[in-house]
Amino acid sequence: MKLNPGQPDSRSPLSRHSFSHLGREDCSGRKCYRLDITPLRKDKYLIKGQIWIDAEDWSIVRVQGLPTKRPSFWARQTVIDHRYKRIDGIWLDDSMESTSDILIAGRSTLKIQYSYESIQTDADEALNGKVNGPVIRAAIADEPLSNE
Repeated sequence: MKLNPGQPDSRSPLSRHSFSHLGREDCSGRKCYRLDITPLRKDKYLIKGQIWIDAEDWSIVRVQGLPTKRPSFWARQTVIDHRYKRIDGIWLDDSMESTSDILIAGRSTLKIQYSYESIQTDADEALNGKVNGPVIRAAIADEPLSNE
């Protein structure tokens, strides 16, 4: 498949949203650009809201907003706040919070806080075929990691 320079791949998020610059902000000590994002179509997997982009390496730091289509008949409104953190030069999930107004049941909030025991980015092992990309061992909340 040949891509035209300057044209986003149809599978890219760039082809599914329109963006507008809202300003610059500090994101945990890093300079970020804050953008408004609006999906070009309605889909429960596409977010209308804001996105924060790291000014140095252009990585996504935070996404906050609402799905353009209700994810379920029971969910009246869902607000998502997904944050990322740079650890040893790699951007990883930091936290995710989703709050929904559920028909009959009321408000429900799911919070996930990620913690990382270790991050291995040994290029030699990757080149020798032992590792295909960074090796990340993570623990969610207070759940211990297995020794596998």
